[in-house]
Amino acid sequence: MIPPDAPNQAPQVALRAKTTIAAGSYWWGAGGFTDPDSTSWTYRVDYGDGAGPQPLELTAGQLKLEHVFTSAGDYTVVLTVTDDKGASGSAQVLVHVTDPVPLRLKAPVAVAKVGEPVALTASFTDLDGRGDTHTATWAIGGQQVPGRWPSTTARAR
Repeated sequence: MIPPDAPNQAPQVALRAKTTIAAGSYWWGAGGFTDPDSTSWTYRVDYGDGAGPQPLELTAGQLKLEHVFTSAGDYTVVLTVTDDKGASGSAQVLVHVTDPVPLRLKAPVAVAKVGEPVALTASFTDLDGRGDTHTATWAIGGQQVPGRWPSTTARAR
C-alpha cells in the first residue's frame, strides 16, 4: 500500500504497434499502463499527422489505437495517460508510411471468337490521391495496344 502522503507517481505507459505501413492502409496499435497510486485516468493519442491530440477510451482493459495515414512520411504517434492527480506519462512509436502501389487495375475477362471485335474496358483507382497522370497499354497476344478513353477495341486472334 502506498502511504497517503507519498508524492503522486506518473502513469507508466507502454505502446505496441506496427511500424511500417503503406499510405491509405489501416494502422493499429495497443497501449497499456500501470499507475498504482491513482483511481481514474484520461487517455489521449496524437497520431502526428496534424490533427492534434484526440481522446481515447479504455476498451477491455486496453487502449486500442486505430488510424489511416493518407500520405507517405514518418509520423510519431504519442499515447498519453493522465491520472486523477494531474500526473501524465507517455509512450511513443515512429510509424514509417510508404507510398502505396500507385493504382489497382480491374478488368473483366473477355472471351471472343477469332476475328470478332472485342471492346476492352477497365477501371482503376489511384490510391495515393495525388492526381497523377496514367497511361494504359493492353498486351494482346504479345502485341502492345495503346489504351484510349473510354475504351479500346481490338480484334481477337
